[in-house]
Amino acid sequence: MAELPFFPLATDAYLADCAHLSDAEHGRYLLLLIALWRAPNQRLPNDDEWLARRFARPAGRIQAEIRPLIQEFCQCDGNWIRQKRLSREFDYASTRSQKQRDRAKSRWEKGKDGCRGNAPTPTPTPTPTPTPTPTLIKESDLPNGRVVACATDDGDTAKAFALFNDAAKRTGWPAAQKIDADRKKAMRARLKEVAGLDGFAVALGKAEASQFLTEIWGGFSVDWMLKPKNFRKLMEGNYDIRSEFSEGSGAARPLGAATTRTVHVARGNDAFYERLAHIAARDRANRERNGS
Repeated sequence: MAELPFFPLATDAYLADCAHLSDAEHGRYLLLLIALWRAPNQRLPNDDEWLARRFARPAGRIQAEIRPLIQEFCQCDGNWIRQKRLSREFDYASTRSQKQRDRAKSRWEKGKDGCRGNAPTPTPTPTPTPTPTPTLIKESDLPNGRVVACATDDGDTAKAFALFNDAAKRTGWPAAQKIDADRKKAMRARLKEVAGLDGFAVALGKAEASQFLTEIWGGFSVDWMLKPKNFRKLMEGNYDIRSEFSEGSGAARPLGAATTRTVHVARGNDAFYERLAHIAARDRANRERNGS
């Protein structure tokens, strides 16, 4: 391969010097220039036999076809054939090519020095594992009357979903069938709010004791319960039974007394909740009739 694979040709200068050549002579002269460009030190041996082998023709044709071009356009010192203009162009192109290589290498070295891959490997700093902050819940909210402080883990999360699905079987709520990352995250947050499984069991007990959540309203689900606002309202008693009434009597009775019907009565909304209870009773009757 040539030292410089490209060959510059100044067309104006070439035509000014070679306009008198025939087409065949143009071809032979260009072959001679290319051979000089590719040769070491841009020179050819001044020997007809060597030229005959180089240009693939008999020595007699070298004398007739190549020698006239050498005598007109080249310089011969006895042993070597040169072309002064070609030598100057080669020196210029070679110098420029070397400068381009040096600049490219300089850019590469500069970028290599600032490459992140060459930066020293930092000593890893161990990340401390955060300790969950225990949360206390009211003593009255716990089934055994004691205050509990506990942290949650994935085992408690799975148990909490199992508790919900057990309650769903008893009440007819939709069970939590797919436990994805979002539900786990929400469950862990709610367990921390109520100090673990005991507090979550209290929340489920409140939901099961609420006629509104079990009979009147049909939108209760695990996702609804795990929303922060809904869970807070559930724990604060927004869905608890306020009073109990027996059919045909308007007198309030203590919680836990035997009744044939219990309804939620929010102050000033008696008619609204009675209407909801009527709708729920009608829906249950329709379901029982369709099921039979």
